[in-house]
Amino acid sequence: MTEVCVERRIECLVEGKWRSGRIAVMQPELDGEDWRCELDLDWPGYKKSYPVMGVDAYQALELALRVVPVEIMASESFCRGQLRLYAEQDLLNEERLYKAFHAQPYGKPS
Repeated sequence: MTEVCVERRIECLVEGKWRSGRIAVMQPELDGEDWRCELDLDWPGYKKSYPVMGVDAYQALELALRVVPVEIMASESFCRGQLRLYAEQDLLNEERLYKAFHAQPYGKPS
């Protein structure tokens, strides 16, 4: 696996205690004619890793960064209100998630 390009720490509430986790996107790597960014999401009760592909390094990185908030929002931990960003007191909700990851929900004006 390549080096980490960007990483954000996240915390998950488990049995009344905050446990640490991380979200990481690796440096883009050439994969045949396309580019790949490995995505790694890992916190208590949730682990998911897979490649995000692009036609060039920029697109692979951009798409991987766009996938992160979608994956978080789809997790049971998020749906149960058990996630927050490291060193923040407020739980992640849809609005905070979009703001934290500079995301714009599909279909809403920018």
